[in-house]
Amino acid sequence: MDKEQVAAQDMVETVAEVDATGPTLVAESGDKAAESSGVTFDLATGEADIVPVYTDAGERVVQDEERYEAGPVLGAGGMGEVRLTRDARIGRHVAVKRLLEPLSGEATRRRFLREARIQGQLEHPAVVPVYDLDFDEQGQPFFTMKRVRGQTLSRILELSARGDTETRERFGRRRLLAAFTQACHAVHYAHVRGVVHRDLKPSNIMIGDYGEVYVLDWGVARVDKDASDEDERLPVVLDASMGLTRGGDLVGSLGYMAPEQMQGLTVDGRADVFALGVVLYEILTLRPFRKSESFPAMVARVTAGEKKRPRDVDPDIPPELDELCLRATAPELTDRSESVGELAEALERFLEGDRDREARRALARDHVQKARALASDEGADTGWRVSAMRHVVKALALDSDNVAAQKLMVELLVDVEGPAPAQAEEEYRVHVDRLRARGARMGALGFCAMLATFPLALWIGVRSWSAIVALTIAGVACAGFAFWSSRQRTRALHAHVLSLLTATLVGLVSSLAGPFALVPALAAGVLMFFVAHVTPSERRVAITLITLGALLPYGVEALGIFAPAYSFEPGQIVLYSRALAFSEGPMLLAFVYGSATFVALPALFAGWLHDELMAAQRRTIVQSWHLRELFAEVQSEG
Repeated sequence: MDKEQVAAQDMVETVAEVDATGPTLVAESGDKAAESSGVTFDLATGEADIVPVYTDAGERVVQDEERYEAGPVLGAGGMGEVRLTRDARIGRHVAVKRLLEPLSGEATRRRFLREARIQGQLEHPAVVPVYDLDFDEQGQPFFTMKRVRGQTLSRILELSARGDTETRERFGRRRLLAAFTQACHAVHYAHVRGVVHRDLKPSNIMIGDYGEVYVLDWGVARVDKDASDEDERLPVVLDASMGLTRGGDLVGSLGYMAPEQMQGLTVDGRADVFALGVVLYEILTLRPFRKSESFPAMVARVTAGEKKRPRDVDPDIPPELDELCLRATAPELTDRSESVGELAEALERFLEGDRDREARRALARDHVQKARALASDEGADTGWRVSAMRHVVKALALDSDNVAAQKLMVELLVDVEGPAPAQAEEEYRVHVDRLRARGARMGALGFCAMLATFPLALWIGVRSWSAIVALTIAGVACAGFAFWSSRQRTRALHAHVLSLLTATLVGLVSSLAGPFALVPALAAGVLMFFVAHVTPSERRVAITLITLGALLPYGVEALGIFAPAYSFEPGQIVLYSRALAFSEGPMLLAFVYGSATFVALPALFAGWLHDELMAAQRRTIVQSWHLRELFAEVQSEG
């Protein structure tokens, strides 16, 4: 079976292939051939699966001269034609190839018979079987073979390159690679039998309607130890577009010919490896491997050692296939794949991995769908985010390039509003407790620093010991309770009690020099500690109590309960001492120490708080940067 026997869908009209990819092929469509013969026959769908079968015991045996009923022409080439023929003896349709009478010279007859015998001995599923070899009443040879339906690989690649949607959907890259692998197995089988095809190209590979694959046209095959192959110089059309016809020392199609074959050297199976590598290149890129140019220019290009990578055309081509193609088309025999079997095994390993990748991608898509479902029902369970992220992580582990999983991962990590899982809330509470404990210890140190000013009262001079004692007790109570609460599990009651003690201390400080002198600074300083580490409800209580502690002395004096601690005179405010004697030197020192303490301690605390916040912000920024870099493509698309 050769390329003349092609499917009807490949022969919509009379075709003459005149490009650089193969020899001339003239073929009539089934419909046109049927019209010329007066027979209506639909080659696209074919005849009935089973023709009527007669089993009468007395049925007349069909004679040889009546056995084959010629039908429409399936295809015609330079040496012969192929017709659809009914085998009356068996009751089936076969393809019959006959010589064209004008070319029926002795050398052509021998070549024709040689082709039939080579093809007939290659009993492989991807080689069209020869049923019979015989001579007609004029003594012309013909042979019958299985009639196949399908499309040549060249037609499929041509339509795919044009962007034909139906062809691309039906013959995707994976299907073509699987079919190509079957063709490789057929060629390897031929090599094992001592046959080199020498004219492998897409137009000599057919993909059947039901997944069959056939390697066609064994007319120029070389057989080991076949004298006729070496001694007889049969004319062979090499490339119709260039009008090149050479003797048998140079056979094949220039677009797919190995360098050693183009130089007229004796070739082995590695020449077929090269041709199949070129076919693989065209399957991957949908572009010709070689340009159509003059014979000398092409020879010069080939002998210079041309190398082409499919990834130079399409960077998305898998690197395994790129390397496989590059090795198969290596100009030097020593660099080329050893056998077609090696090429087929490598492709099968890739396809097995490809199937595994498809399975992993399908599982990844399933995990993304489950994560999306959890995200859409986020109110049902506070742990939905963790479950969704587990699915996303599994999806990315299965398919790291899954864009949907990457986008969802970014959403889950960035958008964290709403209730958190109980475990996360517990971790957050522990972190807050640690900060509150540290803040309480710093507050205790601040209260102790305040207590350090009370011995100065002895130097300044005490006028009301009850006020000094009350201040000392309040200061010790605040410092002690703050330190004690820093070692306990955080509770709102602790904050409320400390707020009350602090408010009392603030109010009592006004007895030293009135509500104007130190009270506002003290109240503002201690409130900073509370605002930084307590809950919103605790903060409101603290602000209320401490503010009342600072304002209460004004109210008490306004009601006349205590003697006023200040008075306004023209151009000045006069302070009156109640608890201390205002001696100038010691009092000035006390004011300086108090002012420094009330300024420095809040500043130190604010600085520590700032460092904590900046460290947390830095961690967040670094994490965000790594996240953006990890999913840079998703960010750029967004």
